[in-house]
Amino acid sequence: MVRPRVGLLVAVLLVATVAPTLAIPATASTQSDCSTRVTYDAFRFDNATVDAAANDSATVTAQNTEVRVEQATGFLRINASNPNGYCVEFRVNIAPEIVSPAELGDVESNDGNRTAGWHAVHDFERDETYTQVVFTLGPGETATFAPSTVRVKSLSWTGEVKDTGSSWWESISNFSIGDEEEDLEKRTYRFSATNTTETVTISLQNESTGKVVDEWQAMYRTSNASSWRPVSTDSQAPVFYRQVDDYRVQFVFNDPDAEVRFTARPTRWDKMQHQWESWNAGTDVIDDFLDGLFD
Repeated sequence: MVRPRVGLLVAVLLVATVAPTLAIPATASTQSDCSTRVTYDAFRFDNATVDAAANDSATVTAQNTEVRVEQATGFLRINASNPNGYCVEFRVNIAPEIVSPAELGDVESNDGNRTAGWHAVHDFERDETYTQVVFTLGPGETATFAPSTVRVKSLSWTGEVKDTGSSWWESISNFSIGDEEEDLEKRTYRFSATNTTETVTISLQNESTGKVVDEWQAMYRTSNASSWRPVSTDSQAPVFYRQVDDYRVQFVFNDPDAEVRFTARPTRWDKMQHQWESWNAGTDVIDDFLDGLFD
């Protein structure tokens, strides 16, 4: 049974330009007031270190601090020390070859005196999910974190200024309605669950500049033939989202076959499309119900 939708479509398009989309606070969370941050990338990018940590253990030093990552039965152990006379924030990035990424949130140290943020982060540019462990140690402090064996996606931010000699077609295809900031390399991403995880966490912060994406929208579908539907906080839905902290949002897949389309800083056109697809998904439900009455 077919019903006209033209009038409703016009109304939706008119309202969509002013309709709100999902937004989160622009403030970035901080682990502490430490002015010194040490980032450990060797456990992700140095092949020798990754191999050693994946098979047994590896120790890396940076700015007079030390981190040791070692395998144990059923879990990964991270030992860290800060012999300096000042507070240090540690950011330890760990390759998936060492430990399977997972979103664990806050993990207490073995002595209960310290807490680490244990997150699964996805690097869209490398198409790789890795583990990031963030914690602070005061002067002369040490800590050990050993959670049970354990995904995070980082948005692609622009680096250096791009070549201005882009083609006419590139200029047209990159056109968007509105005054959006051009500091994201890419705004729209698609992802789904994997065999090893039912959650995907999006990191909305540019760690180099501290900038945070303060507006986003997400749709999901359960198959290529199904309609796109808005992702909500309904934990009974095939996919739902929850806020991890000020700059991380987590998507949970109850349906392992579902796919999410995530858009950061949506343009006015993106918002119109989002509103239309949301309305269209709702009318599909009504159509199914009405058609059932006449079967």
